[in-house]
Amino acid sequence: MKKLLIVSLVLVGFVGFGAQASASIVSHPAGCPRVAFCGCGVMKRLGLNDRSLYLAANYLRKFPRAIKVAAGMVAARVGHVFYIEKVVKPGLVLAYDPNSGGHQTRLHLRSLAGFSVRDPHGVVVHDSRHVRTVSVLHHRKRFHKVAVLNRMVVYQQNRFAPL
Repeated sequence: MKKLLIVSLVLVGFVGFGAQASASIVSHPAGCPRVAFCGCGVMKRLGLNDRSLYLAANYLRKFPRAIKVAAGMVAARVGHVFYIEKVVKPGLVLAYDPNSGGHQTRLHLRSLAGFSVRDPHGVVVHDSRHVRTVSVLHHRKRFHKVAVLNRMVVYQQNRFAPL
């Protein structure tokens, strides 16, 4: 009786997520290599064109940590990266996951355990060893220092400062 109750509770939990509870295989990202393509697939999903993002570890270097997990963010670790489509509950997301196993691209529920969530739409980040000033002029836009995180100085565009 206990086994039947546990199985029914698990099934009811998955029904609450609807059709998205099971993994669905989606098409291979156009223009990406056949193997080791998670970084390329996420780059295409973000609408970026930076070949250095083929390497999953570069998402950790180029983008700041997300303050809050939300759709449109990426989860990265050295060796793998995926795009967050929707937050289901804390620590569990619906992910667009290129090269998620067997050289397949899947849309499935994924845990964030072991991953660092990064904001590709966030602020500009510079390594503090190379930055000496509090404000920076970059592509004719003024940025100001908003935080220092693990030797990384985070700058945000100051929209009200004159150029």
